[in-house]
Amino acid sequence: MRVNRQHLLGVFYWACAAILWTYMSVTMINLYKSWYITTACVCVVTLFLIGTGVLKTHGLFRSTGFVVIYFLYLLTTSTWAEYPDITISNVAIETIFIVIFALFYLLAMNFSTYRVINFFVYLAPITIIVFIASYLVDPEASRIGGYALFFLPFVLFFCVFRLIESFSIWNIVLVTACLLMLVLGMSRAPLLISGLGLLLVFVTITKRGRTGRKYIARFVLIGVLATLIIVAVPILRFYAAKTIVRITYKDMVVGDQVIEAEPPDAIRWLVYSDAFSLYATNWLLGIGYMNFMPWFGDTYGFRLENTRDKDVVGMNLHNVFQTWALEGGLPCLFIVTFLISKYFCILRTRIRHSKNDLEKSYCKLLIIVMICVLVEGLFNQIHQKPVFFIFLGIVYALDHKYGTIDLQALPKIVQ
Repeated sequence: MRVNRQHLLGVFYWACAAILWTYMSVTMINLYKSWYITTACVCVVTLFLIGTGVLKTHGLFRSTGFVVIYFLYLLTTSTWAEYPDITISNVAIETIFIVIFALFYLLAMNFSTYRVINFFVYLAPITIIVFIASYLVDPEASRIGGYALFFLPFVLFFCVFRLIESFSIWNIVLVTACLLMLVLGMSRAPLLISGLGLLLVFVTITKRGRTGRKYIARFVLIGVLATLIIVAVPILRFYAAKTIVRITYKDMVVGDQVIEAEPPDAIRWLVYSDAFSLYATNWLLGIGYMNFMPWFGDTYGFRLENTRDKDVVGMNLHNVFQTWALEGGLPCLFIVTFLISKYFCILRTRIRHSKNDLEKSYCKLLIIVMICVLVEGLFNQIHQKPVFFIFLGIVYALDHKYGTIDLQALPKIVQ
């Protein structure tokens, strides 16, 4: 029976991985026919495993209840929203993140932390495949990698964590590949949060002195290797230059090609400005979830086409904090503050009471991850991406997981 349980747990483990494999591929295939179907199938399997007692569910329903309250409140904002149908339809779609939270809660509850770390490291090869495939499908895309690119920094952090504890050729290859994709992806936010996250990893997790210099040498080696690869391959030089142009807003010449600077995004700055203006008179209850987009469209007569060749009216808020404050109002800010503060409190408690350096390092990594998620929220709607709820689920599980985190299988790393 024990062997059978392990096999069934393995099915759940890889089913959760399939959810993220599919999610990172939706740039090339229809979201509603891929990611949602995969998630629904995983839910069926999960309910069966819970019913047969294979999966432990300690604290699952209580913890998931906090996220349910968040979505119930967003739904409530439809009662005073100018566009209630838009609020209701978006909340209905996004309730899938309650499921994502619960699934990754169960993942963290039922597997050792060694397996959880490996879970994200295993995502690196599929991220590379999706990145290359997205380029082959549309080499003229404004960003290479699509959805995979936004998940890439968090894959990188776990690959770096693995490299710190275990120096191997395979780990070097994975970290180098992640860095290459970030440089070639032509997106600024993933590069920014990757740099911030790596800095925090070196400051908080690696040891000082001789050992610290050893880790710095490893990453200098990786940086040199990535640079040599870019310099040696013309097409890589071209896309690296396009990324630099998007950051510097200055023209660059690569070979016989001139890459013109991208003008500042005036519409995005207009969105930020209008959101602040509206907040002054709607700070208490907000304007209703997802109501800024149609308001902006009606005000400016703004239309664009999405990837499914459908007209979209308006421009969404590109800042999750403005979304929570303006569209959700003060109650939404209170609920979100509770969700996020609970995340950090759980990890702080674990660090304070743990005598295991490995456990402390892992908890610090999860703190860094959420800091980077929130920084990305300055530029993107991270509450509409699974990464926010994935890590909420993983950490909330630690609040109900008894004993120390099982990291004995890992080689010794430094605090």
